[in-house]
Amino acid sequence: MCPELIYYFDPMNRAEFEQLRDLPDKRIEGNITFSTKKGSRPIHVIEPLAVQNSLGIDLVLQGSYNQEIKKLTLQFLVRGTGPVCRFCINGRRHRGLGRTHKHDLHEEDDPARNLPTAVKRADLSGPPLESVWRTVCEQAKIVHNGTFDLPGGVK
Repeated sequence: MCPELIYYFDPMNRAEFEQLRDLPDKRIEGNITFSTKKGSRPIHVIEPLAVQNSLGIDLVLQGSYNQEIKKLTLQFLVRGTGPVCRFCINGRRHRGLGRTHKHDLHEEDDPARNLPTAVKRADLSGPPLESVWRTVCEQAKIVHNGTFDLPGGVK
């Protein structure tokens, strides 16, 4: 018999999220590369990558790219709390918001509920994905010192 797994989350509230979101000194050091796990083709993933910040919050970037449908997902999460922001680019249609949208923290329990609220982001639909990444960084006040390399040289 397996013991029951219990997860303890210390959820980030909206004020803490806004403080982190508006923090101007966030940075990612190193190249963002996508790898393929055995049996996961056509999906490629970004291994968790630290987003350094002066608040000392353990913020990481994760992501995936589906090469067949050109879907890019970028998710920022706080370890021990859960996701705080996710960009879905060229994904499945989502509640009338189209294929490109952003999820972020609106309600106190959103990290535990996997960020159910989304807003349309038509401005991120169409440009090359590397350009989308630069826009995300600019809007999130993240300096990325490295390259953003999609599989197979996709731009």
